[in-house]
Amino acid sequence: MAHKADLIVNKAFVIGEVSDLMYGQFFEPMGRCTHEGMYEPDHITADKNGWRQDVKELVKELGITCFRYPGGNITASYRWEDGVGPREKRPVRLDLAWSSIEDNSIGTDEYVSYVKELGAESIMCFNAGTRGIEAASDLVEYCNFPGGTKLSDMRRANGYEQPHNIRYWCIGNEVEGDWQIAQHQVDSYAWLCRQMGKAVKILNPENQVIASGTSEYFIRSFIDWDFKVLDTAFDYIDGLSIHCYTNRRKTDTTPHYLAHTARLEAYISAIEGVCKAVETKRWSKKKIYLSIDEWNVQSYEIVYLRAGREERGIKPWMVHPPLSEQIYTMEDALALGLQLIVFLKHCNRIKIACMSLLVNALSPIMTEKGGAAWRQPTFFPFAQCSKYGRGQVLDTKLECESYQDDELGAIPYVEAVMTYKSKTNELTLFAVNKRDEACALRCDLQGFENYTVQEHIVLSHSDLFAVNTVNDPENVKPHTQQGSTVKSAVLESTLEKYSWNVIRLKKA
Repeated sequence: MAHKADLIVNKAFVIGEVSDLMYGQFFEPMGRCTHEGMYEPDHITADKNGWRQDVKELVKELGITCFRYPGGNITASYRWEDGVGPREKRPVRLDLAWSSIEDNSIGTDEYVSYVKELGAESIMCFNAGTRGIEAASDLVEYCNFPGGTKLSDMRRANGYEQPHNIRYWCIGNEVEGDWQIAQHQVDSYAWLCRQMGKAVKILNPENQVIASGTSEYFIRSFIDWDFKVLDTAFDYIDGLSIHCYTNRRKTDTTPHYLAHTARLEAYISAIEGVCKAVETKRWSKKKIYLSIDEWNVQSYEIVYLRAGREERGIKPWMVHPPLSEQIYTMEDALALGLQLIVFLKHCNRIKIACMSLLVNALSPIMTEKGGAAWRQPTFFPFAQCSKYGRGQVLDTKLECESYQDDELGAIPYVEAVMTYKSKTNELTLFAVNKRDEACALRCDLQGFENYTVQEHIVLSHSDLFAVNTVNDPENVKPHTQQGSTVKSAVLESTLEKYSWNVIRLKKA
């Protein structure tokens, strides 16, 4: 017999509005993300600027609303000037973050042009490691000042007459991590953040400044770091960056892997509490938003353990070696969908979220040099949330059976959230069934009369470890399911075992 999940949503109970920047990505010149992934001048589909158009079509399908650049760990030693001007004059540098060679063939101007062509927003990161206030101010001047100064005229001479008009600026990346070049202590970073934020605001008070918060929940400075940075730099910052990676170790079981949302919920809630505490300390009306500008699911062994790289042909100081090229499974797609559900539930504080990364490295899109591009299973939950997860997020009350995780306690077998577009009278339910049997779902739609089911999209596979490859790019893909109905404002449906579900409703 199928297990059951009972949901209640009420039109009057709204968590918040989904930010337009909730569905972001980020790319950096790491591994084959940019080079051989997005940028391959000799590829048959490449445009006049060297960008692969087959990849760009998939990027458009994802519905990305913002991009973060240049990273990532490379940010801590990046010289932005290296990546502007004629390509033949750009210096070749050692990338200390990834022990690679960086040729700087892609830089700020190419990045901004790519993002603008997609109609998305740019989020730029400052080097707060080996550099500081002067380099940050110079970058803002180069990007945003109309003309008549050394750096703005440099941009114009480089072929970009109009300002880039970048609004969002991040003060560094994961600056507290011991894996970073020029790691900071909290006092030094908090004060630097205040001064850099001040400079950016002087250049334009409308600039949005984002401080670097905790990189992961397991960092020892978690909460203490965030409070100190917010308390010190509060007057000159608008957002706080945190990173949310879900790590799957080889020894993890599927139930434990899919229980990660319990920890993610606790992590985000704690950071929200810190923001509220600092705001209340000042009795300020300003609300610090969260920018989860790196998030994804990943294999701990692939990303963090360097052992075995040489066996895969990766040696120090290669030019754009194939780093962190994780082949994602159906199981990973479920885990990623669960993260998206958590983010939607916290939309009242989360303004920006950037999935990491875009192509080849921890990515929803994979490419073959000189060959094809294809979607990984994780592509689909992101693309569907970006397309349908807009408007308001309703406070979704859920009752279902749970299982016991030794580390995280009671874990519900179903996770769900519903969004509502009032202008078009559309409801969308996102739900994950984490059990090896179908689930009978019943949802009471209070205040939503005369709605009908438009579509029930399902992502599932008989093998949780099924993948997509260049030779079988559609092994894991969504399908539609019949049988979901609404009677007397009650939605009834069935969630397949181990499945990601998007149920779309519209007022008749």
